[in-house]
Amino acid sequence: MKTYEFTLKHDSGTCAIRIREESFDKAKRRVLELERAPERAIQSWRVVPDARAIRKTQSLLRCI
Repeated sequence: MKTYEFTLKHDSGTCAIRIREESFDKAKRRVLELERAPERAIQSWRVVPDARAIRKTQSLLRCI
């Protein structure tokens, strides 16, 4: 499972929502259902790195 972060634009401003799902499509569908928003409300999205990915990147950077 990955953690995804979506930024949605509402009438009153923007909000960021983090959600854990198996795939991007499932995560996007779930966020839109929860917020009852159209797909065009999504401003941006990203995959939030977990602790394992952060350690791996730090290890690679030490070798440079």
